Amino acid sequence: MYALVGAGHPLARRRSVTLGRLAREPLVLLDLPLSREYFLDLYRKAGVEPVVDRRVSDPELLRSLVANGFGYTLANAKPIPTASVDGMPLVAIPVSGTTRALVAGLVRRAGAVPTLTAAAFADVCAAVLAPGLDA
Repeated sequence: MYALVGAGHPLARRRSVTLGRLAREPLVLLDLPLSREYFLDLYRKAGVEPVVDRRVSDPELLRSLVANGFGYTLANAKPIPTASVDGMPLVAIPVSGTTRALVAGLVRRAGAVPTLTAAAFADVCAAVLAPGLDA
């Protein structure tokens, strides 16, 4: 888990940050059904209440707001590229103490034979994302 902030944000030079520390800052929340619940649940489990300053449903608008100093957001992965669409830099800070992993999966219709591309994609996912897990 990462906190994304603009390069000028007071937390931008930290090596890590807790949800408790972040909760005092304005949060720009990705307001999509699964994302919203996932991120807000992290705060609930940590026993803190975030200051939701803005809710946006467009990921690029979210990145632009954060990069331009309107608050921070959370992300499950380090962003690539590390700038918003207007070229402003984003800084990814590891969030310490978060324990809830993101769950992902691949689905296909029973009895369907995957295409070579789909089979190759599933193999890469299994090798990269789930080493040691039942895929």
